[in-house]
Amino acid sequence: MFSNHFSVAAVHRLEPLLKEKIEILFARLEDAKKTGEPVPMWHAFSALTADIITAYCFPEGWNHLSAADFAPQLHDIVNRLNLRTHLIKQCPWLIKFMRMLPANVAKKVQPELAVLIDIQEGLVRQVRKVIEARTISKRTSVEGQVFDSMLDAEAPESEKTVERLAMEAQLLVFAGMLTTAHTLMTIVYHVLANPEVLARLMDELSSISPGSIGAVPLSALEKLPYLTAVIYEGLRVGYGVPHRLQRVSPDTSLQYGEYTIPPGTPVSMSAMLQHEDATVFLEPMKFRPQRWLPIETEGQRLHRYLISFSKGTRQCVGMNLAYGELYLTLAGLFAKFGYNMELWDTLWERDIATSFDAFSAIPELNSKGLQIVMKDA
Repeated sequence: MFSNHFSVAAVHRLEPLLKEKIEILFARLEDAKKTGEPVPMWHAFSALTADIITAYCFPEGWNHLSAADFAPQLHDIVNRLNLRTHLIKQCPWLIKFMRMLPANVAKKVQPELAVLIDIQEGLVRQVRKVIEARTISKRTSVEGQVFDSMLDAEAPESEKTVERLAMEAQLLVFAGMLTTAHTLMTIVYHVLANPEVLARLMDELSSISPGSIGAVPLSALEKLPYLTAVIYEGLRVGYGVPHRLQRVSPDTSLQYGEYTIPPGTPVSMSAMLQHEDATVFLEPMKFRPQRWLPIETEGQRLHRYLISFSKGTRQCVGMNLAYGELYLTLAGLFAKFGYNMELWDTLWERDIATSFDAFSAIPELNSKGLQIVMKDA
């Protein structure tokens, strides 16, 4: 119902919105340069990706980039709720139980759910606004708005109820927010922590003047080999989703070595096992973008082992949007601020490395994530 909104062509049409939101982030970084205050980039990147996906889905985006503190409560609580992933996976009845409770009771039983319930209620209101606007104006969908056009899709009406669409909205918003923000945080850390990587990236971006980054099309950035290699390596070490995503072959057996797996059997593994396989990726624990060069040969060989977005028919529907956000944000960020950014109170083991598989990747619980200070070059 919404996959056409996340095609390569659709993402390129969305480019003005992406650049608009990225420029707001850059303005905040300019302000930080004046004050000298450290910038919590985990919250900044989460606000960026949340603002993009909500503005794309609905008439009203969240505008967290304009919040004084990038609205950290939402992102921190979603992370903590994600730590319940394994419990919910084994006890799915807990979700049904909590949904049966009145909202005010559920908030008292589990205070952390208060933010999530508020988000869900807000998404329900957004969906209702879309439906009401169409009813009043008797029009078809507004071009570019995901949930508006979903109402025109050829699908059973049961798939278009307010509750169903609100559930889809929650899935899209959280998936579009956390994983891309984590990848951006991981890449920026590694580039700033490796002067030779920063210098090589800055050299490639030197043809793009900081003042004109908004005029450079996404299609041109996608052709930059070292930027592409940095993004691939960031996706590799950031994993995308480290959780085991089960797949089922419904009709035929699967052969794995000496084992025959019967049809209908869920099979899963973590992307971490694949991305840290030393037989595929030499020195897998090191951030080495050069392993992907040249992109046309070595990069294509290794790309078959990159499963940050999964593969096949169950591949992440938002992959092209994520790539667009990565290319535009990273190119603009380093072209404009490359040597002005400096790591602040950030340790790999505590603040960046994946310590928890909570469906999404989460560092140590006492971590503030990536922090940087803006300084004069």
